[in-house]
Amino acid sequence: MMQSLRDKTQGLIAGIIAAIIALSFALWGIQNYLNPGRGTQVVAKVNGEKITQAQEQIVYEQLKHNEMFKMGQGFSFDQKAQAQLKKTALQQLIKKEVISQAMNKMGIDVGQEALWAVVRGLPMFQKNGHFSIDSFRMVTERVFYSQQAFLDDFKNSLLQAQLERGVIESSFNLPHEIDTVKKLFKQRRDFGYFIVSPERFAKTTQVEAAAIEKYYEQHHAEFTLPEKISIQYVELSSAELRQKVNTSEEQLKKYYHSHISSFSTPKKWQVTKVLLPLPQTADAKVLDVARKKLMQIKAADDLTKVAGAPATLVWLTHNEVGVELATQLDKLNVGQLSKPFRTKDGYSLVKILAIQPEIIAPYKAVAAKVKQASEHQQLAQFLSEANDTLVDLTYTNSDSLEPAAKALGLKIQTTDLVTESGSKSGILSNNKVLKAAFSEAVLKQGYNSNSIEIAPGKLVVLRIKNHIPEALQPLDKVRAAISEKLKIQEMQKKAHNFSQELLAELHHGKAIAQLVKQYNFAWHVVTNADRNQNNKDVKLVEAAFDLNKSGTNEVSAAVVDLNGDYAVLQLLKVYDSQLHHETTKETGFLKELPKQLGQFEYQLFIDNITHKAKIKINEKAEDK
Repeated sequence: MMQSLRDKTQGLIAGIIAAIIALSFALWGIQNYLNPGRGTQVVAKVNGEKITQAQEQIVYEQLKHNEMFKMGQGFSFDQKAQAQLKKTALQQLIKKEVISQAMNKMGIDVGQEALWAVVRGLPMFQKNGHFSIDSFRMVTERVFYSQQAFLDDFKNSLLQAQLERGVIESSFNLPHEIDTVKKLFKQRRDFGYFIVSPERFAKTTQVEAAAIEKYYEQHHAEFTLPEKISIQYVELSSAELRQKVNTSEEQLKKYYHSHISSFSTPKKWQVTKVLLPLPQTADAKVLDVARKKLMQIKAADDLTKVAGAPATLVWLTHNEVGVELATQLDKLNVGQLSKPFRTKDGYSLVKILAIQPEIIAPYKAVAAKVKQASEHQQLAQFLSEANDTLVDLTYTNSDSLEPAAKALGLKIQTTDLVTESGSKSGILSNNKVLKAAFSEAVLKQGYNSNSIEIAPGKLVVLRIKNHIPEALQPLDKVRAAISEKLKIQEMQKKAHNFSQELLAELHHGKAIAQLVKQYNFAWHVVTNADRNQNNKDVKLVEAAFDLNKSGTNEVSAAVVDLNGDYAVLQLLKVYDSQLHHETTKETGFLKELPKQLGQFEYQLFIDNITHKAKIKINEKAEDK
């Protein structure tokens, strides 16, 4: 049973695992971010079941994290994007709750044993290739508030994935359906069409002043210029401090001697070591017993015969041992045994088998490394000192960059005006800089920003130069644009209605030739078209193949929206194909047909249960 579950769900579990792992990184520590009182507010109900603001915030943060990961430095998170992500998060939660309730009614469930079998295999809960209960507790409690919350969420995701897969994989096609599809594959058609262009109605379409004013009042957001800023800033770069670096031979040798250990092979000891593990809380009696045991071992001068505490043979350096052991090793010569000594891990005894003295590399052999290390240290020090001065002067003179620029010899640079989305290049393409520029302290209160690291070894402090608040453009300035827009909309509406009237005339028996002549249309004919027609508008081809064959006294025609223009299309002839040997492409399509049908059936199922569900959204909570 368990093996069957693993085999059947291996693929879908992989997807769930990936999502859970992504969620763990996206939401790590999110419980500290959420306000508990705010999180309990209900944002929606599905058949009476509540969806809280805390749940919505978790999904929202995950979606935000995913967008940031995809967009990278180009990520822009304005109010419009926030609102859309919040809407998407709520839609996902509603869909999840609808499906969960449907599964409960159908009695779909998974046992605890099977659930835990899958959980134990999640990489996020493993340590050294094995399930770690400590890792499980740490991750679940920090990300999902509790272990049970995680298990419930994971169980629900697993069940929903199984339901989707069950519906899709149970779909099939009957032999006659396959034959029909095969015939349709090679079917060809003739069709004709004429175009009804909105331009036909340009001279007869007028826009009234009242319509312009009404549109303006109802679409203020469309004519509101976004808030814009420009900044002035000073940039502190380690590259510009390089001229201060001292690379004289005297300085480099001084650095070499003061950091001699960095250019040396440290002293090594080969030791046999015995450790009797003891807790730090061990009492004096236990410690005394351990010490006496080690004294007996020392007296026998044989560290290989220690019951319960095997000796280990290792090479050690000063950097690899603790203070206690290093002290003991420094006292010993080759062949000597130490006295028993206490460490945090227990009681130890060591014997020196060999000593490899420290090897100091001569200056000439490491001169290049010394120069590189010395320059790096000096640059880091100069940058740190300059940054301290920059921070101090821009804080004490919070309304100006000039004192800092003068003291540090920096140029005050400026930018062009940008919106909150920033620019494509330059300093205002950096998200850290944008965030600081639009912060309350900098934008509203007029202070200098904090020091911002925009790249390794590069720091900036900025302030607002110009600020243009969000503003609604006056009607007179946008009147012509609104008039043109409304005129185009009305022309398109007339073109659509006229196309429908012409279609109705065709269905009532009027010949296409009569309409073409009466209205001076250009008649276009496409012959022997197949479904993969590449040299014609794809919408026309799709429409032609969507039409049914016409009967003796019937007309098979349709109106096709061509993104502004409208085509009145008539099916002229159908060339049926006989069963034939499939091509590789056709074979692949037929193989995928049951899966595609299953996906369509699953979506119909979701649409149906969602339509039947009583969904109530708390608009007030969403606005907060």
